[in-house]
Amino acid sequence: MTDPSPTERAHPGCATETKRLLLEAIAEHAEDEAQRARWVAFLRRIGRPLAIDFLSGTQPLDPELISRFQDHWNWWKLSASTCLPWSTQLVARFEHQWKWITLSANTSLPWSTELLECFEDSWHWDALSKNPDLPWSVELISRFEDRWHWPLLSGNQGVPWTADLVERYRDRWMWNSLSTNPSLPWSVELIERFESLWHWGFPDCPMSMFGGLSHNPSLPWSLGLLERYQDRWNWTGLSANEGLPWTPELIQRFGGRWWWYSLSRNKMLPWSTHLIEQFKDHWDWKQLSENTAVPWSVPLIEHFKESWNWGEYYDPDYPFNPGLSRNASLPWSAELIERFEDRWFWDSLSDVETIPWTIDLIDRYEHRWEWAGRYSPWRGLWNNRGVPFSIEVLDRYRRHLSPRVFSDSEVFPWSIELIEHFDRFCEWRSHHGRGGLSSNPKLPWSLDLVERFEGRWDMKKVVHHLARSSAVPRLSAVNIFE
Repeated sequence: MTDPSPTERAHPGCATETKRLLLEAIAEHAEDEAQRARWVAFLRRIGRPLAIDFLSGTQPLDPELISRFQDHWNWWKLSASTCLPWSTQLVARFEHQWKWITLSANTSLPWSTELLECFEDSWHWDALSKNPDLPWSVELISRFEDRWHWPLLSGNQGVPWTADLVERYRDRWMWNSLSTNPSLPWSVELIERFESLWHWGFPDCPMSMFGGLSHNPSLPWSLGLLERYQDRWNWTGLSANEGLPWTPELIQRFGGRWWWYSLSRNKMLPWSTHLIEQFKDHWDWKQLSENTAVPWSVPLIEHFKESWNWGEYYDPDYPFNPGLSRNASLPWSAELIERFEDRWFWDSLSDVETIPWTIDLIDRYEHRWEWAGRYSPWRGLWNNRGVPFSIEVLDRYRRHLSPRVFSDSEVFPWSIELIEHFDRFCEWRSHHGRGGLSSNPKLPWSLDLVERFEGRWDMKKVVHHLARSSAVPRLSAVNIFE
């Protein structure tokens, strides 16, 4: 044992603390090494192909290591990796191995004009054109003018849009994409300047990709703008647009033009009982019943109870209409459920997460709930995130449980204890290409969990989940490959 230093003799308390910290550091290092050894042993057990996939997507591999085993790596995963020490030199060194379509979409590269020039003939320019992390500038666009995929570039929100830029390439833009791009410096002057080029929207289609300028929420919307171009607007797109300055007067002003299906779904209308009453003969009540922005109250529900769509099966091609019964914004309570017990569509009601779920409530209507979705495996009470699931609750209602529902659930309080307790309900591998515990992203994925049930998993699925775990240490590929 070495003699204490003069400082330690003068400050014995300091020496004790130093030794404690040193011992803690040694213990932590030993624990880290033991954990790394477990990971290496595990990856060697599952076989080289799966281990390579795992390492390719999770490790900050250095160029020498990549070169040493370059015939083994999953180059698709390496090309998408955010862990590699990206540089122009690294890209150049493995120029013939990269998957360039994936590399071109990677937001972690040190993007620059110089990098693009170095590999100009290798990049996938479609992917580059929609990559928002390039150092976009007028000069960059000009430098590679004949390389860009202009329809995709037209929708890129990372471009430094100006009226002059729009003008400069007016013959190259896809004006449909440009018209829906919210990042343009929208103004009345910009709209007027290119009035004949904008895509104002396809008739009778409110979706953003087809609604054109009329569906873009970033325009400087006003009554004056609507009136000025009222014969150009696509009114179905306008009806779904949440950026308009909605007022009862605005709705009244263009009452004959709105598409009431979309208007009834629009969450930015100034919803009130008075507004609903004012236009009660125009609303699409199926859509209105599902609108979570309506100021729901018991009196409102009561007042229009004969008009609401409570939910139903009504169409062989689209058999499920959730209606009012799945609206999460209702003032849910046991009393509300009881008051309209014979009106609710219980398949929908079973999905509502904002109901104040209790054992008493579940017991009271046990035989009315839809426990597993009739038309969707992700619906029903077993998939409801609002239900306070526990081992005790699952035990209480296990007669309604099936192995498939159990294994696919993303809302149960997953733990090793839960899996052990319901072992006979476990479907470890996928059925018909989907599902099973091995595919469930909500399990608490860790090496402890995987090793506890090793031999049962679909290991290809499991490795994917482990690769996304933040607990993966830095590993030595040499120890795994050799």
